Amino acid sequence: MQLLLEALNRQEETAQSYQTHIVDLKEQIKLLRDRLFGRKSEQTVEPNTPQLALFNEPENRWVSAADEADDEVVSPTNRRGQRKLLSADLPRIEVIHELPEHELTCACGCRKHAIGEETSEQLDIVPMQIRVIKHIRKVYGCRGCEAAPVTADKPAQLIEKSMASRQTLARWVIQCSEHFQPMLNLMRDRLLESPVIHCDETRVQVLKEPDRDPTSQFWMWVQASGPPDRKVVLFDYKSSRAQEVPLRLLESYRGYVMTDDYAGYNALALQPGVERLACMAHARRKFVDAQKVRPKGKTGRADIALTMINKLYGIERELKNVSDEQRFTRRQEKSLPILAQLKSWPDKTQSQVTAQSAKGKAVHYLANNWSRLERYVEAGYLPIDNNAAERAIKPFVIGRKAWLFSDTVNGASASAKIYSLVETAKVNGQEPYTSLPHALERLPHASSVADYEALLPWNCSPEMSR
Repeated sequence: MQLLLEALNRQEETAQSYQTHIVDLKEQIKLLRDRLFGRKSEQTVEPNTPQLALFNEPENRWVSAADEADDEVVSPTNRRGQRKLLSADLPRIEVIHELPEHELTCACGCRKHAIGEETSEQLDIVPMQIRVIKHIRKVYGCRGCEAAPVTADKPAQLIEKSMASRQTLARWVIQCSEHFQPMLNLMRDRLLESPVIHCDETRVQVLKEPDRDPTSQFWMWVQASGPPDRKVVLFDYKSSRAQEVPLRLLESYRGYVMTDDYAGYNALALQPGVERLACMAHARRKFVDAQKVRPKGKTGRADIALTMINKLYGIERELKNVSDEQRFTRRQEKSLPILAQLKSWPDKTQSQVTAQSAKGKAVHYLANNWSRLERYVEAGYLPIDNNAAERAIKPFVIGRKAWLFSDTVNGASASAKIYSLVETAKVNGQEPYTSLPHALERLPHASSVADYEALLPWNCSPEMSR
């Protein structure tokens, strides 16, 4: 009898294990379907809305509130969107609209005169056009003697005499990127002076990487940082994702490094003078995933964590335009109490969720990275998340969907250099279509550090690059 009971208990444990595994797999399927067909935005309602008010109660009641949450969900208040203004950096063409002559005479017989004006703006897209620039070089001679004629100089070119075939265009990109290297060296020097650097990496396929299969995955690394008026974004192509790569890229750096929880940054964090921060947006994203797989109409633990994290982001929005000193003080006053509550929450919840469930992954991520997640309150200039690096790398990810791969290592490295200049120009308020030609026209004449320094994006005003 005892043996039968033990066998029955083992079967029940096995069945329970299978059931838990099935639930976890269903969650994964639901998340995959959502990533394929669902909306991409993770935006939630603003603080102080009725939905967030469901969890606006003392910390010691939160867990019980989650377990006994009402099935009814309060719908968020619909807010009317605001029209987005057109960029002030775009050139303007004024079109004056006046009353026709026959409407300028008032009913009283007097002539109307302008007393004001109303303005509205409309976006106008000029189609791309290809044209030929014909350089006419005057030749001068002297009628009074037989001296040799003198021809006016032609503007210096980085690459002389070539028709733009597909192969030639590819070669031009690689050659131009090599001429940009002194500028990129100066940009890296500036990056390493920054008190905090954002790091991220993404896959890229290179067909002709030596001794590697064309289907192998290689990596584009990005580092982004800099003071507000001298921001830097640098891309670097590497064939490896090993920890030696960030060690080499940030050699001799001293300061804070903001990353995700990828273990490849662990060795960098052990270097003298390097302090590692973790990304709160990654933690939030995992709770959003847990929220997506819950039954419709239910509220629970994921909502509690999201409520607290959203409050932290609400504080950051309020402090966006204040000084670093003011931001540090307000974080100590407002963010620290919420962080203390958020820290104690996974301690109570971790044992109540399975590690492979969406909720379990979110809770364990929060607990395992907590010491790095809370460090942003140590100084006013520290960021709460790694969104700066993710914003910088997003254009590359979008472009990859169009061009798919690089043919050679030189091509991948050239792409990294061009992306570095384009994204650095953008974060410094420059238009890449004008700032890059500005640099290309002047690079043939650059011969000193000062010459190259003058071509860096933060030293090139929009007026200079037009």
